[in-house]
Amino acid sequence: MKRLSVAVMMLLLLLSAGSAWAGKYHTVTKGECLWLIGQHYSVRWQAIQRANGLKSTTIFPGQRLLIPEENYVHGNIWRKVGGNPYGGTAKWAIDHFSLPEKVKVQVLKNIQQKKFRWSNIHSGMKITVVTFGKNRIWKNVTTRWDSTRYFATKDYGVDGYHVVKVLWCGNWAWWKEVLLPPLPPTHLKSAPSEKVELKPQAQPAQLPPIFKKEKTRVSFEHELDLGGGLWQNDSNFAKGAWWFGQYKLYLHRLEKNLSSGTWTPEIGVFARGDLGKTDADYHWNNWGIGPQIGLMWNGITEEGYPQQVQIMFRTLWEHLHGKNSSSGYHKDEDHFLLGYYAEYLRQFAPDLMNVLYAEGWVDMDNSFSSSWSGDKASKRSGFDVGYKLHKQWNDDWASRFGIQLGYTPQDNWWGANANIEMRYDDWLIFGPSFDYTLASNIAGAVGGYSYGPFVRIELHKFVMEKYSEYESEGVVPADHNLLKY
Repeated sequence: MKRLSVAVMMLLLLLSAGSAWAGKYHTVTKGECLWLIGQHYSVRWQAIQRANGLKSTTIFPGQRLLIPEENYVHGNIWRKVGGNPYGGTAKWAIDHFSLPEKVKVQVLKNIQQKKFRWSNIHSGMKITVVTFGKNRIWKNVTTRWDSTRYFATKDYGVDGYHVVKVLWCGNWAWWKEVLLPPLPPTHLKSAPSEKVELKPQAQPAQLPPIFKKEKTRVSFEHELDLGGGLWQNDSNFAKGAWWFGQYKLYLHRLEKNLSSGTWTPEIGVFARGDLGKTDADYHWNNWGIGPQIGLMWNGITEEGYPQQVQIMFRTLWEHLHGKNSSSGYHKDEDHFLLGYYAEYLRQFAPDLMNVLYAEGWVDMDNSFSSSWSGDKASKRSGFDVGYKLHKQWNDDWASRFGIQLGYTPQDNWWGANANIEMRYDDWLIFGPSFDYTLASNIAGAVGGYSYGPFVRIELHKFVMEKYSEYESEGVVPADHNLLKY
C-alpha cells in the first residue's frame, strides 16, 4: 500500500511538472540559435534553455526543443519603438495591409489630403499588421514595452479600421476596432434617487496621460558627402583623379508647408578638385571651396510615393597650378565661380525612382601668371544635365544607371557620360564611369573617350544619429491635482 501511494505521488508530480511546461515543440534546423527560435515564438531564449535543461546555448540540427507555453504569445512581439525605422512608402504599406478595397481607397485619400486623428499606441495592444524597417511586414503583433510609454500616431483609418503612422519611427500599422453590440433596453423602473455626497477617492498610483498635439521633428539635420574617382583617356596620353566634398545643414526650424509639401532651407560648404599628368611631363593640381545655400521641397505624389526637389546656389574660389618639370614651364590661375545644382527625385514604384539633375558653373573673374608670355587663363564655365534610373534590389542593395550631357564654352566642347552606381545601405556608392567627346574645336578630340572607377560615401544617416538635434512633445502626464470621484 505504501509503495502504491508513493507511485501515485510520483505520477502526480510528473503530471504537474508536465503541465507547468506544456507548450509547443520545435525541431532545430541548420543556422538556428536559441535567440532566433525565441524571436519566432515570442519567448525569451532563457526560458527555452531552462525548459529543456540545457547547460549551454549550444544546439544542433535535428534537436527537438520544448517551447514553454507560460511565456508564449501568439504572433510577434514589438519590444522597441524607433529601433527599425520604416524605409518604404505609405502606398506600399497600405497595399500590403490586406484592407477592404473601400477602406484602402479612403485611407490613401486621407493620407493625400492630410486628414487624420491624433491617437497613440501603448504596451499590451494587439495589432493585426505592422511594417518594420524597409518594406517588411509583421502580422499578429503584440506590443510589449515599458507600460508608462505612449507613442503618438496619426490615424487615417475609417469604418472602425485604425490605420496609423507611428511618428517616432515612421512605421505603419492597422487593426480593427472591436464594436460591442448595444445593450438591450430595460423596462425596469429606477429606484428613487437619493442625494449622496461625493467624496474624492485616493489618488491612483498612475493617471492616464493627457495628449497634446504631437510635435516631433528634427531641428537641425546634418549631411556630409565625400567622393572621388580615377580616369585615363583612350590613348593613355593623360590620366588623373578627381574629388569632391560637401556639408549641408538643413534648418528644419524654418521649414514651411507650401505647395502640398514642405520647404526646408539649407546652408553648407562645397569643395571640389582634380589633379593629373600627361606623358609630356605636364602636371596640374586644381582645387576650390566655397559656401552654398538652397531649398529642399518634399511632397507626396498622387499615387502616395515620395518626391523631392532640391535647388542649391554655390560660390567657389578655385586655384589651378600647372607645371612641366623638364621645360621649366609653370602656370597659376585663380577663378571666382558662381554655380547651381538642381535635382528632382520621384518614386513611381516600390522599387523604382526617377532622378533628374542639372549643374552649372559660370566663370565670373580670373587672374593668372605664366612663364610663357603667349599664355592665357582658361575658362572654367561648364554645364551638365543628366538622368538616373534608381532600382532597389533588396533592403541593402540598390543601383542607378545614369546618362549625362555636358557642354563647356571653351573650345566649344560637347561630351556624353554613362555611369553605373552600386549603392549599399544608402551610404556606400561605387561603380564605373565612361566619357565620350561628341564635338570640340580641338583637332582630333572628337571620338576620344576616357574611363575609370569612382566611389562616394554619404555619411548622412551616421551623422544624423549622433549630431542632429531633435524637438519632441508627444504625450504629457495628467495633472496630479485631479481627483477621481
